[in-house]
Amino acid sequence: MLSHLQSSFSEGTNFHKINDNPLLLEAHNVKSETFSGYLAIGKAQGWGGPLHTATIIDKNGVIERVVLIDHKETPSFFFKIQRHQFLQQFTGRKISDPFVLDADIDSVTGATMSSRAITEAIREGSHAAGKKIFNLPIKEERFPWKFGTDEILLLLLYAVMLFGVLRKIKIMHYVTMAAAFIFLGFYLNAAISIGNISSLFLGYFPSFKENIFWWLLVIGALLMPLILRRNLYCSYLCPFGALQEFTAKIGGINIRLSEKSIKFTKHLVYFLAWFALILIFLTSNPAIGAFEPFATFFALEGIGVQWFLLPAVVLGSFVFARFFCRFFCPVGVVLNLVVKARHNLGKIVIGSKQ
Repeated sequence: MLSHLQSSFSEGTNFHKINDNPLLLEAHNVKSETFSGYLAIGKAQGWGGPLHTATIIDKNGVIERVVLIDHKETPSFFFKIQRHQFLQQFTGRKISDPFVLDADIDSVTGATMSSRAITEAIREGSHAAGKKIFNLPIKEERFPWKFGTDEILLLLLYAVMLFGVLRKIKIMHYVTMAAAFIFLGFYLNAAISIGNISSLFLGYFPSFKENIFWWLLVIGALLMPLILRRNLYCSYLCPFGALQEFTAKIGGINIRLSEKSIKFTKHLVYFLAWFALILIFLTSNPAIGAFEPFATFFALEGIGVQWFLLPAVVLGSFVFARFFCRFFCPVGVVLNLVVKARHNLGKIVIGSKQ
């Protein structure tokens, strides 16, 4: 971590630890024998996992610069943060400022959870420096529960979906998919990826109080197979699944595969899911294995493999039903495995009662 920060200072700068938790450092230039500033290292939980910031503070308690030194955010959210120069708005602020998102700090639309996490990390480090180095009487803000329009709309979407499923109203399937396509796709860019699911296994749990939407979406998608024994997220709520269904309707072609080909595609999608999870668990970074081109389509942002995959998926969807879901999607694999586990558990319970 210190080696990464060294590039932010002139050659010959040494660091002296002032505090452990959070980490506070004092920087001095050995060559010129001058004070270079204080560093406050803060951490928080982002969309993809933990992230760390380094806040560089001058001798008067004013922020000179903020550096995001470590993060596990998906590329689409990180690119939004960079493009909107989110970190620059902290420069020149006093370390005693509240640093409250959407109050004295502007969030980035489409990357709200990442914006909140970065702000929280900067606030943690800056306020700790204010208290322990400058002896400032900083009063911490009490943050309300983050339950607003987005959470209400998601719950309404769940309600509409369940109503259509339980009443077996076919048209509600398309209504729900169209709503998810607009709301979860273009408006929020919040399709579930393998990174979101694997972050739970890695123990990366965002604050429930401030990230209710994340919990409703991700945990809701995992609970539905357990409770209802059906993978309703992929069938009704996935905006990328909706894209494929709409393109299939436009194309009007559905090439049927042979049994041998179907078996191959099943092995392929399981292999890709396994490989993605191996990469994630080996690196402890959910963003590494999240290759799905969701954000590449809905936000026009992504990494190399996603840009190559997107046109193939869109074109393939014109001739194959649910092309990406059948050939590539790791989220579908995980949710379908949960469905199978729930069925097997039910058989075991029934068998034990006989």
